Amino acid sequence: QKTAYEIYQCDWSSDVCSSDLILIEEAKTNVAQESSDFTTWWDLIGLTSVAKGTVQSPVQNEMYSEIIPDAVVNSFTMIRVITGQTFSANTTVSLQAKVRNGAGGTWIAIRTNSAATGLNYTYFDLNNGVIGTDQHAYSSIEDLGNGDYLITATHQLSGGDTVLSDHAIVIAGADNNPQSTGDGIAIWAYLTAAQLEAGVPTSYIPSTGGTTTRNKEVCEYDFPTAFNTPNIDINMSGRFELPYDA
Repeated sequence: QKTAYEIYQCDWSSDVCSSDLILIEEAKTNVAQESSDFTTWWDLIGLTSVAKGTVQSPVQNEMYSEIIPDAVVNSFTMIRVITGQTFSANTTVSLQAKVRNGAGGTWIAIRTNSAATGLNYTYFDLNNGVIGTDQHAYSSIEDLGNGDYLITATHQLSGGDTVLSDHAIVIAGADNNPQSTGDGIAIWAYLTAAQLEAGVPTSYIPSTGGTTTRNKEVCEYDFPTAFNTPNIDINMSGRFELPYDA
């Protein structure tokens, strides 16, 4: 797979990718078998509805799913990944999603599970765009504008993780509180672009009904035949950046 010269590749945004960067990424697989429709391939706990609504998400031509918790006091409310993928020992696993705050709540969390440390949570304040309690090796919240955020969490696995359904996006009641109280009516959060992958988080890989792999990308430019002459100097410049510490 090639990334064309002087054509920006990035997730869709309101400013139509006005960044001066070309995004070149390694081969990665989104093992979440459905990245935007949470009615299938996800284990729903304590939820009245996760149907897609009419609010435009940061992903072009894709509406947010509306997360409505049940009318239960202090309930565990979450969307758990269902996948057959088992991650190797001593590797990392990352879960990310694009989210927007709803009228019902303020906090959302990413939860991962490992054989040695059990459940690990990172809490995100969607009103203020900040991270609360954080039990992961790396976590981030990126302001995408218009009230939208990209949230990520990465956990180091010390053993093969066989309880993969416990990787989840949790509707939290407060910082460091994984339980919430819904009313079965109010939308607590808007959710899309969920991605579970080995290693550090990379850009969005849409999936529909199965795991999806993005091939390794190569940036190259075919010089015109006019340059195919001896004794010519070609100067090239560029910049390499990592979007996170790795």
